[in-house]
Amino acid sequence: MRPRKISTDRDGARALRRLMRPDTSPQRLRPAAIPKQSGVTVEIVDEIAAGDYSQHQAKLLTMQGGQLQETGNTVPVRHVGESVVPAGTRAIVEPCGRLGLCFARTDGGQPEVNISLQRLTEAVGPQSNYFGDEDLTWEYKPPYSYGTRSFLDDYLPGWSRNGHWTADGPFSEPYDSIDDPLTVPGSTVPWTATWNRKLQPFRWEISPGHDGAAPNWRGWQWSWQRSEHWWGQGSRYNWLIYPGTDYGPSGATLGPNSHLWPMTLSGLDLSLYGHWCFKRHGFQSYVYMYGCEMECRAYRVWIDGVDVTGVVSGPFAIGEPATGRNRRASLTAGTHIEAAVTAAQHQSKSIQWDVWLNATFTLQGTTRDFSDNPITTATDKPMIFSHEFGAGGFTRLKSANVYQQINQGQVWDFTFNGVTVGGLSSVQNTDNEPTWYWDSSTGSDRWGFDTSADEVYFRWWGEIPLIIVYIDSAAFPADDWWWGGEFIYAPADSGDYTGHQTFSGFRYTPGVWNVDAATTFVPIGGVGYAPDHLWLDPQLGVGYRDQLPSSITVEPA
Repeated sequence: MRPRKISTDRDGARALRRLMRPDTSPQRLRPAAIPKQSGVTVEIVDEIAAGDYSQHQAKLLTMQGGQLQETGNTVPVRHVGESVVPAGTRAIVEPCGRLGLCFARTDGGQPEVNISLQRLTEAVGPQSNYFGDEDLTWEYKPPYSYGTRSFLDDYLPGWSRNGHWTADGPFSEPYDSIDDPLTVPGSTVPWTATWNRKLQPFRWEISPGHDGAAPNWRGWQWSWQRSEHWWGQGSRYNWLIYPGTDYGPSGATLGPNSHLWPMTLSGLDLSLYGHWCFKRHGFQSYVYMYGCEMECRAYRVWIDGVDVTGVVSGPFAIGEPATGRNRRASLTAGTHIEAAVTAAQHQSKSIQWDVWLNATFTLQGTTRDFSDNPITTATDKPMIFSHEFGAGGFTRLKSANVYQQINQGQVWDFTFNGVTVGGLSSVQNTDNEPTWYWDSSTGSDRWGFDTSADEVYFRWWGEIPLIIVYIDSAAFPADDWWWGGEFIYAPADSGDYTGHQTFSGFRYTPGVWNVDAATTFVPIGGVGYAPDHLWLDPQLGVGYRDQLPSSITVEPA
């Protein structure tokens, strides 16, 4: 179904945009009322010992002429990291509830704000048994095979287009236990039989993703141009406008050209979104109700082919409920396992991991023989499914420092090539009232203008920095109503990431941001607005590109 058109005039649509995008829209206030920092920059007065989480005094700093200056005031702050904080350290502190103003561990006097990098996940497949008691195997099913179109595609749209592995519930074998609370002849009270199985290990890896519709399930978007659902990386590109969806399309750890390098890898959130099982399903009739529950028995992590963890035994809970389309069924999807690794720098390395799953299968029924004993079925049923493209789940690499190569108070020029924005051909991340209004917070900068309602937002808190340009005069035009006047820019392809196809055959290949030299940011798509959601599409706003910068150059001032 096509998105419902916003039933309002252009001014009302602009107001709706501000409500839907508060993170990118500076409030149009009087200049003196606009905040200059969402976080507060301070300088620690006395050394804070490691493990000291009490409050300490810090000098309050402010940005003037591109330089941090003392205000003459002090504020109490709290260090919530592990290391010693020397006197004179400058840090960004932010509210942390009842604890007051807090900041994390610092490195060489520089702020440290840690984020997790995100990589898409892909299946390698089953591996040889390890424990010796594995008693359930995986079977690969190519696209459109039995076990997909017959029922699975009803719950996980698009799975029939790609291969997957299945594991059958052993319902034809003797059950391990049975709960039969009532044995009166002719009773309709259900009984429940249980089978416990240990699956052979299954291997996953981080992946750059794949082209085309349906390489991944997790998160999808309808493509009006192609008249089909668009999955995986196509949808991940589409979701770049939302916080928390930053990712690097790469099958390796961070490379040397990233503004986040060097990075110390200290942990992983291993994605198991590719594993699904039927928590409750009637299959052919209501006479029998089949069920499955999973947990992770153990895991092992490989970096560049080297076992870095050994086999770590659990159990680890991995299930979360997922609703299917058929009301007779519900699904359980794997989530994440938190895996610790020895902290070290791993540049451009592959990551794989093995997981051992335990599965508990149940069969609930009412059928009984003449002696009123429960009758179980004689047919095994496919109950567990593992999508070969990981269902679009992110594996998270911990942790990169947003400020790794960025000095406190560092200033850049932002040049709008081809047009002006807010009546200007360039801005800096400094105050220059009344020509422009600048507002910054951790990992982002925003500009508003005195002469127009245009806006610019620089989001650099992730692995792939983005610039969002809003041209107010072009927003919500009559011939492109869903376009909200915003276009997104990313670093031009630098050869560090893998490109992939998105809507309309467009290829999106991001680059890296060189904080010490000129970097060109190129347009990658326009932001669409419906009453209940946003989306990113390279076709939106195409007829108004002459009002937008052809590119944006970011370089040290």
